[in-house]
Amino acid sequence: MADHIPWPSAHLLMTEQEITHAIAEQAITINQTLGDEPLLALCVMHGGLVYAGHLLPKLNMPVVLDALRVTRYRNTTQGGDDVHWITQPELSLKGQRVLLMDDIFDEGKTLEYLHTWAMAQGATDVYSAVMVNKVHDRKPKQYRANFSAKDVPDQYVFGMGMDYCGAWRNASGIWALNNDQS
Repeated sequence: MADHIPWPSAHLLMTEQEITHAIAEQAITINQTLGDEPLLALCVMHGGLVYAGHLLPKLNMPVVLDALRVTRYRNTTQGGDDVHWITQPELSLKGQRVLLMDDIFDEGKTLEYLHTWAMAQGATDVYSAVMVNKVHDRKPKQYRANFSAKDVPDQYVFGMGMDYCGAWRNASGIWALNNDQS
């Protein structure tokens, strides 16, 4: 069991209703862009779990769901350079259209890595959808998420599946640490 992680000094960026509305709008764009062809949706655990739960019922194409688990943060507020595999998907990606679903596009290292990995596994196309896109200039030059529901400022954010030191993924809405924390 995790140690007790007290509620941090933070402020609400957007309510649960605001983010779920944005995800519903994002789903419309995904449906229009990807059409009716079957899709293998890969939820990037644990952060993508809440997001995927909101997004998947709004997708119109036949979706097969699997999950994978990688980390760069390892329950801290700073991501490392290496992607560490914890669990790979059970299903083959060969010949599949793949949608990677993750909570946040921050520096992009994880999703860029997973995109390259999925193509190497034989996926025909790989798309990425994120709940939030963090606005800053530290992203990879050649890679961007295909779909994002909302932008957030360049602050540490948590809630709606995103964690603070391994906890508070269950927080309703999206919260940002106050400047006195990180």
